[in-house]
Order: sequence, then structure tokens, then C-alpha cells
Amino acid sequence: MKNAPSDPKDLNTIKEVLTSFRTQICAAADTLGEPWKGQFLALKGDYDKMLSGLPPTDQVPAALEANSQLSCLHAALSSATSLSVMLGSAMASLSGKSAEASAAQLASAVGAEIEKQIAAGTLFKAEGVEVKIAERIKTGDLVAKETCTQLCSAAKDLGLAEGEKKVRAEIAASAVRQSLITTRKAELQTCGLPIPDARLEGVLAGTGEEFTAAQALAQSRIAALQQRGVALNSNSPLAAKVWLPEEQWQVFESLAVETLKGADPLVTSATPAAGGPPRVMVC
Repeated sequence: MKNAPSDPKDLNTIKEVLTSFRTQICAAADTLGEPWKGQFLALKGDYDKMLSGLPPTDQVPAALEANSQLSCLHAALSSATSLSVMLGSAMASLSGKSAEASAAQLASAVGAEIEKQIAAGTLFKAEGVEVKIAERIKTGDLVAKETCTQLCSAAKDLGLAEGEKKVRAEIAASAVRQSLITTRKAELQTCGLPIPDARLEGVLAGTGEEFTAAQALAQSRIAALQQRGVALNSNSPLAAKVWLPEEQWQVFESLAVETLKGADPLVTSATPAAGGPPRVMVC
């Protein structure tokens, strides 16, 4: 560069300014297409030429025309600014037109795709939806709302009827069971056997064979206690224990023999059988 400044400080400032503008021009050129990119690159070449004409800062020649050089630089910067504004306006205009064109193109493509799917039968126009629904109802793929309502109502009625029938059957079965228990309690009183308490009276609700077996078991338990010296009064709460399950009966039997046998003040002794063990009658 002719007439470069002589002051190293001025030379450094000029280099920094030129370098900064050159960097901005390069960045803008990278984002532009032709013909704008070529014009920015040409402008970059001018800046490169000016920068290459500047001497090193430690070898600046004396008596250079700094004012003339700065005037040239100011003119170049002003021109670059004006060009940048003009390019920005042109690009904004082009971008707006491009967006409108893209929107129109996209709308056209969407419309074409919709028509294509309608022709293929994967989409239906609004006026054809009801027809398609009626066809699917006819083939059984869909159920009409009225039919669905009727089916739900019928299912509800059927559920209520079945539930009522089940409850009535349970009530009737419970009544039959209780009647059977009452009848068999009377039979036990006639036989002189103790009546099981409410917790154990389920043993009286079995089949005829089961009830007969339970009676025989109760009688054998009473006899076993008598042989070991304990006689249970059929009206005693303890006598009802002869209906206990086997494991519970074994525990009760052991306790009854240990507790009720002998001179227990809570029991009344009866006259023992000839040659037999002493008997204890629980009242």
C-alpha cells in the first residue's frame, strides 16, 4: 500500500479495522449464493490487497501520506456498508418470495396426497363416511348405537336376574341347612347325646352317612371317658366338646382326665360300677 502511516500505532489500528471487515465479508460470503457470493469475494480480494500492501509494523517507512490513505479506507468502508444494506434488502425480498412459493408447493403436495389416499380407499370424504359406516354395520364389523344400547340393557337385566336367583338359592339352601340341623338336634336329645354348640353344629348338616358316623364317634368318646373315670352330663357345656375335631379332642380329653378325675370339688361323684374305676359326673 502506498502512503502507509508512519506511526506503528496507527498502522496497527488500520490493520485491525481492515481485518475485521474482511472477516465479516468472508462470513457473509459463506451464507450467500451466486451472484452475491462472487461480489462479496471480490470485495474480500480488495481488502486482501490493501492488507498485503501494508508494511510490517516494525519496518514502517517514514513520511507517508496518512491522510490520503485514511480517506481511501473510509471510502472503501462506506461502499462496503452500502453494498451490505443493498444485499440484505435483496435477500429479504427473495426469502419472502421463496417462503410463499414453498407454502404453495407444500399445499399442493398435501392436496395431491389426500386425493391419492381417497382414491386408494384409505381416506374418505365427509359425505362418504356415513355410507362406509352403514356398510360395516351391515357386514357386522361395527354395531349400531341403538343395538349396543339394547344389548347393554339386556345384559344388565340378565345379570340382575342371575344375581337374584343366586341369592334366593343361597337363602333357600341356608334355610334347608338350618332346618336339618334343628331336626338332628331333636334326634340327639332323643338319643341322650349332648348337643354341639353353635361353633360345632355344622357337623349336624352333613349327609346321612356323615351324621351317623359323627354320632358313633361322639358315643365312643363318651364311653372312653367313662372308662377313664370321667362321666359327662349331656347337658353340661363340656359334653358338647365330644364333637370337636380329632386334634382338638385329644387335647380336651387329656385335660378332662387330668382335671376331672378324682376328688375334684367342682364335680359330683357318682357310684362307680362294680369292679370298675371311680366315675366322675360333670353337672
